[in-house]
Amino acid sequence: MVRNPEIWEAFERQWSAEHPAVYEENLRMMNAMGLWAKKMGQFPRSDLWEGIDEIIAFSRVLHRVRPTPEKNL
Repeated sequence: MVRNPEIWEAFERQWSAEHPAVYEENLRMMNAMGLWAKKMGQFPRSDLWEGIDEIIAFSRVLHRVRPTPEKNL
């Protein structure tokens, strides 16, 4: 739980400015995660629709949650 969102947001802005995203590095990480999932037997699934009902139900619950009101900066 973030106790002071202003400090956290300032940290995130500073981190993003100091550590720009590197496309090639992100691509390597995604490839490694895909290979790991395949090695663990989770990807690709034999039935691509498996679990879709849970995903839809979870999505509906998330869309019902009201967002935190933003403070005027």
